[in-house]
Amino acid sequence: MALDPITETIAHFIGFFDMAVEEARGRLEYDEFRALKAKAEDDAELATVNHKANSPYELTDVDPDLRYHPFDQSVVELQAASYAGGYYHRAGDVDIDAPSDEHSPSFFGDFIAMLSMRTEYILPSPGSTAVVAQQYNHLYDNDFVTMTDADVDLMPLIRFDVGVSALSGQAAALNPIGELAKPGSEAAISELVAEIAEIVESAYGVEAPGETQAKIALGGDAGGTHVNGIAVDEAPLLSDYMPDDEEEEDDTGSGVSFAEGEGTIIIDNHVELETGANTLVNEALIANTWIVAPVIAVEGDAIDIDIISQVNVWCDADSIGAQFSGWLSQDAAATAAFNIAAITSDMTTPETAEPEEEPGGFPTQWTVTRLDGNLVFLDWIDQYSFVSDHDATVLTHAGSETMIETGGNTVYNSFSLFQLGNYFDLVVAGGGYYHANVIDQTNVLLDNDFMWGANGFSSSGDATVSTGGNLLWNQAKIHTVGQTQFEEMPDHYFQAAQSLGSGNDNLPGGVLGDGAFAGFGALNVLYIDGSILNMQYIRQTNILGDSDQIAMFGDALTGDLGTGWTIDTGSNHLINIATIVDAGIDSTVYAGGEIYSDALLYQAELISDDPLGAMDSSSDLASEAVVFLADGMLEDDYDDTDMSYGPTAPDAPHVDVMQTMLA
Repeated sequence: MALDPITETIAHFIGFFDMAVEEARGRLEYDEFRALKAKAEDDAELATVNHKANSPYELTDVDPDLRYHPFDQSVVELQAASYAGGYYHRAGDVDIDAPSDEHSPSFFGDFIAMLSMRTEYILPSPGSTAVVAQQYNHLYDNDFVTMTDADVDLMPLIRFDVGVSALSGQAAALNPIGELAKPGSEAAISELVAEIAEIVESAYGVEAPGETQAKIALGGDAGGTHVNGIAVDEAPLLSDYMPDDEEEEDDTGSGVSFAEGEGTIIIDNHVELETGANTLVNEALIANTWIVAPVIAVEGDAIDIDIISQVNVWCDADSIGAQFSGWLSQDAAATAAFNIAAITSDMTTPETAEPEEEPGGFPTQWTVTRLDGNLVFLDWIDQYSFVSDHDATVLTHAGSETMIETGGNTVYNSFSLFQLGNYFDLVVAGGGYYHANVIDQTNVLLDNDFMWGANGFSSSGDATVSTGGNLLWNQAKIHTVGQTQFEEMPDHYFQAAQSLGSGNDNLPGGVLGDGAFAGFGALNVLYIDGSILNMQYIRQTNILGDSDQIAMFGDALTGDLGTGWTIDTGSNHLINIATIVDAGIDSTVYAGGEIYSDALLYQAELISDDPLGAMDSSSDLASEAVVFLADGMLEDDYDDTDMSYGPTAPDAPHVDVMQTMLA
């Protein structure tokens, strides 16, 4: 039905109005929806990616993705038939020496040579070692002690110093080794070893001086253990000759006298004097296992020497006044000297009743390590102790218990060296083999004591005097682990030395087929362009001057208080202990030149009655003094007439004025 225009206009207006209202309502709801949507986007969780990682902490070996497939037995046999000696190449190179044309089956031989490629192991070359140690002790402990202000005539110190020098000269004259010069170069080491070999060679047929108790053993006779020139099964122990440790005494009530009320106090009048009891010790140990090989081949000479030289020289000529002859202790031990030496060796290959079957197979592979120049092992140990303990004391009666100690010095040198190195199956040297073990030990003691009475001294107390009890001890040992045989070089080792010397690492079949290498899968070879220089040297020297002067002075004021006396001027200990251990295995040394292997054992003992000789004239004293005194001391002016002890301490350059106070 048609509407009039007014009604239709109103209807359209109402429709537009409704649409506008709905649109407004929708806009409000949409804005709220859009706001909520934006808020929801902000609060959304971040996107994550799940990743799983597994990292074990166990370390595995490096796998360079190399695969080794051993040749078929038939291929190896064919290869061996194609050319003699297997496959060779120079250490460090990757080029393979192909078989010679005369043995190569054309293309198939080249193919076999290509299959001969192998992995080469390059080992580091061993280094040389040189150890030089010098340990020196110098001690001057010349004390002067007096219990009175009286002037007593005493002998000058220089007289005893000259006596020590004279004894030292006698000891040097007895030493067959002499003063060896420390090598200053590698060439000097080989020359020194050759010089030592000449010393041993010259000892044959030589007799020791008649005034000494000396014994010489050479070669096989030098083996084993010897004590003072006599072969023994077991050496004495030092602990059996050293004094026992004194237990601490309980001094409670000792030397204390108490009287309640009126009474008599008993005073123990006793004087104890000790002017000796010095101890000088040198000890050294060298253990060498630097290079070990069952076979050593050298193109030059081979020299192997073991020497032990031991010398004890002393003088213990005491001068005791007649009035003190009853004081001498009957239980006091005399001066004792020991030279103990042992040159021994042990085999590393056990001896069996029935020979075992030799292991089959010989090496088909080898590695060559090269060393340019010489292989040097030098151990030079020099230990020296000098002690001057010439004491002078003037004693008189004391009204109390008195203890005076002017000796009791201890000097000590100690050294130990352990050298651990490499093992090779074969060592080849283009030079020579020079090996020497030398131990040189010397003890010198001057213990001439003088005791006399002055100003009418006398005593009715108990008294003992001991002037001996000294110990001179030399103990040395050279021990070899693994016995070494020396033989002339066979042709195949000479060829190997020539080949290696020319830069070619080929080894002849005779070397690979040597019985010493039976059962070896591969050889570790060391080639030395020069010589093998191996020397161990230990020199130990103890020199002690302990000539004491004791003047017993009578004092009219004190008279004879019945003082007891205990006097000990000896009990000195001079000790040298040295050991050289060459550790290895049973081996053979092949030499292309001359071979010299020997041993020398020398033990000497000299007891001197008068080391000073004719010392009455001042000219003799001056000449001997020049020998003894150091160059620096000669710059000062010395007057023998003024060098006598007086009631006060003498003005000498080395006087320990504090020890008497602190003893």
